[in-house]
Amino acid sequence: MSNPLGQQVASAFGHALETMAFISPEPIELVSEPPRDAVIVQLDFTGGAMAGIDLLVDRTFGHVIAANIMGEEDLGFAGADVLLELINVTAGTFLRQSQCGSTEMNVPRIAPFAAGEWTSFISAGHTSFFDANGNTVAVRVRGEK
Repeated sequence: MSNPLGQQVASAFGHALETMAFISPEPIELVSEPPRDAVIVQLDFTGGAMAGIDLLVDRTFGHVIAANIMGEEDLGFAGADVLLELINVTAGTFLRQSQCGSTEMNVPRIAPFAAGEWTSFISAGHTSFFDANGNTVAVRVRGEK
């Protein structure tokens, strides 16, 4: 990836995942299809040049992260909450590292992702792909405003 903001977001994601769950994501080449049961986790920015950050992951990835943190498989709470916290930490790390001035984070959201949207997802913004303990993760910074 040649875009500096995309590189910074990818670095922030790696740092966030390692800090939260002791998982070291490995960069991988462009993936031909989205994760199996994909959800998109989005966090918008206001007051700056960028629109936001997106994570595209398998729905169960939040449980993988939580199990790695807690050391238990069945935690009895929603993995979606962990994914929302992952994007919060990623965005906060990114903003701190990139010194984006008056940019502020909005409340993150999560939604199902239709496989038919894959081509437009990877062609819009600057997307990086990772393998995180066998889970494919796409991380994207959405356009400069």
